[in-house]
Parts: sequence; C-alpha cells; structure tokens
Amino acid sequence: MIKYLVILSIFVNLSFSQAAKVKWEGKIPSIASKPERWHKLIDDLYEKGMYYGVLAASFRMIHFFDDLKSKEKAFEYLVALIDIGYPHSLMDIFFVGDLDRTERDQFTQSYNFYKGVTNKIKNLEKWSQDFFKRIDKDNFKKYQFYQAIDLYNKGQLFESSIVLDQILRNPLKEQDFTFAKKVVRTKARIHFERKEYEKSLSYYDDFLLKVNPLTPSDWMEKAWNLYYLKKYDELMGTLYNLEAESSKKYPSFEKYILRAQVYLENCRVKNITNLMRSFNKEFKGSVDGIVKGKRLAKLKQLHKVARNTHPQYKKVLDSITSLIDERKEVGELNRRNASLAKYLYSSELKILKKYAGFYKEKALDRAAEELTMLSESLKFLGYSTAREKYNPLTVFIPRDKEQESLVDVIDYENKGFIFKWKQLGDYWRDERHKYYGAMESKCD
Repeated sequence: MIKYLVILSIFVNLSFSQAAKVKWEGKIPSIASKPERWHKLIDDLYEKGMYYGVLAASFRMIHFFDDLKSKEKAFEYLVALIDIGYPHSLMDIFFVGDLDRTERDQFTQSYNFYKGVTNKIKNLEKWSQDFFKRIDKDNFKKYQFYQAIDLYNKGQLFESSIVLDQILRNPLKEQDFTFAKKVVRTKARIHFERKEYEKSLSYYDDFLLKVNPLTPSDWMEKAWNLYYLKKYDELMGTLYNLEAESSKKYPSFEKYILRAQVYLENCRVKNITNLMRSFNKEFKGSVDGIVKGKRLAKLKQLHKVARNTHPQYKKVLDSITSLIDERKEVGELNRRNASLAKYLYSSELKILKKYAGFYKEKALDRAAEELTMLSESLKFLGYSTAREKYNPLTVFIPRDKEQESLVDVIDYENKGFIFKWKQLGDYWRDERHKYYGAMESKCD
C-alpha cells in the first residue's frame, strides 16, 4: 500500500509539473515567428516615431530569437531610444542577451557602457569591469558623465563639476542634445548643493527652460533657487507654470510645500487658508476616504497621486498610455508590418496591464501615506503662520521695499488662479515668459 502511494505521489507530482510547464510555456504565433518580419517592423516603427512600439519590439526580438542579427538590431534601437530621451530606465533589458563586441563605434561603446552599469547595479563587479574595459574612457562622453554622477553621489561636488565642464567643452553633435540637457541639469544641481543659487538659476533661465521639450520638474528646481534667494514674487509665478496643460503629467506635492513655506515666512494667513482650500478641493475626498478606512482602489483621485509615487508603476502606466495612442497609427505602417504590429500592441498591452496590477497596491499605499501627511502638515501650518505674525524675531526685522508685481490677483478666494495682467506697453508673451505673483510680507 505504501509503495502504491509513493508511485501515485510521484505520478501526481509529475502531472502537476507538466501542467505547470504547459501553463508557463508560450508558443510564438506564426505571424511573429520569423525574425526578418520583426526587422522590417521595427524599422518602420522607428521611422514613424512610434517609439514605445520600438521598445516592445526590441524586447520581443531579444527574447524570441537566438540569431545575432536580431539581438544587435534590437539593442541598436534600445540605445537610440535612450539617446533621444526615453523617460524611464531600460537597464533591466540590458541584463539579458550578451553581444561580444569590442569595436569603438558609438553603438558598441554605448552597449558595453550600459552592460557595465547594469552589472554594477547588480553588484557583479568583475563583469562590470570587463565591459568598461571595452570603452574609450578618456573620450566616451557617457562614461565621463557616469563618473561625474558617481562623484556627485559621493559629495565630491567640485570634482564632479570639473568632469561636467570637460564634457561641455568638447564638441557635441545634434544627436547629443538630450544628453547635453542631462549634463547641464546636473551642473545646475551641483551649484544648488553648493548654495550658489544665482549660478544654478542661470542654467534654468538661460538654457533648460528655453528649449523644447520642456521638463516640468525644471520649473520646480528653478523655484527652489528662487526660494533661497528670497525672490518670492518670481517664485510664485514660476510655480504657476505647473498649472499649465504641459505639466499635467507632473502632479507634484512639492508645489504645495513650497507655497506653504513662502506663506509661512511672510505671515500670509489668508493665503495659507486659500492654499488649504485649493488642496482640499482636489484631495479632501481621498483624504477622508483614507481616514475612514475605505478601500484605496475606490478613491479615484488617489490613483492620480499613485502614478507618481512608485517609479515602476509610473513606467508601466506611461507605457500603456503611449501604446494606446500609438496603436491608433498602426494603419499608417506598411501593410505587411501592420498585421504584426497589431499583434505586438495588443499582446504588449495585456502584459503591461498585468504588471500594473502587480504594482498598484504598493503605489496606492505610498500615495495614501504621502497625501495624509501633507494634509496634516497644511493644517498645522495654518496655526504656525498665524503665530509667526506676532513673533518678535520676525516683526522687528526691517523689510526691503517690495518690488511692484506685474499682475493683480482678482477673485482669488472664489475662483482660484485668475490673473489680470498690467499692460506695460505692447508686447508678445509665450509660455516661457516669466510670471510674477505679489508676495508682500504681512509680518509687520
């Protein structure tokens, strides 16, 4: 009897093992089984600017096929996506699929560099150094930038700045534009860390906020420089840019924190009240729901916050949004490529929606924590601001004459940010024009 049970147990385990194998094994559909078709598709996608489709196709080519040509083509496009400014990390893809190349052309050095960084992140020092040895370290700009970031993270700001200056002094080609913005932004951050706020501010005003595409977080970084320079009028105007349509994908709690800090320092009790009213209009439903123990998944506004509290969750949701937009353009592709593209986009969206579900709970938990903390902080800040108005250390500090504001705020309490512009002669204004918001101190 015991012998029979053992045999039965082995049979059952084998059956479960085989069932699991069948469940997790996938078969490449016939439409997607020929690497040559993927080569033509990925060329067509890149030419049409369908970059999220290019990313998905690259990933499939690396995992579907063993031939060297497919892997090289896929990694060439991945490097191209990074160079034109793909907004999320692709390091996880570089951890698979090795190309044994030692040439010194741009692609090969980029590939070996990303492989080196990926292995470094995974604490595989030997493999990392092997890939870095294949790079012209003295002249390859990406490696030099990597060195500058390493020095920055170690707190060696002056040394990091020297490396960045060396990069900017050397010739930069048109395709280096996105890379140059990263270098300049790092320079600006170094000057900020060194409390050289005027110098840091100049990088945002003279370059980063004058070129397309604008990065909304640059407005926030500029605003922090203005805060430490006590240029409150210009600071408040800079934050106003974060209400623009172009900044919708960058909802930031920092703008509330920075506004609140300015109001506190200037004893602006009414402004704090209005800020809390603005915050509550947007988030009170979610905050109340969190406090009452409602399921986080049912709080609609919390989902928007969660998108920016968990990097992987944001990456997946951004990819889903972009793939849905690009899928509308599949009909513009070559006819033979269009059928494969339909399979690619539909299957990729199914995969990403599964990933989104995996990250969603953690993202909502983190968003709920941040939202409730900010809500409580704003409540107490109202009391602190009122008390600051009668603080002797504040009241008896002489005030410089406030500069005249270029805008009048009208009906702020009822309608929010509505501005009436003072017309100082005829002039043109675009999105990069500086806004000013009056910030006269009420501490006197």
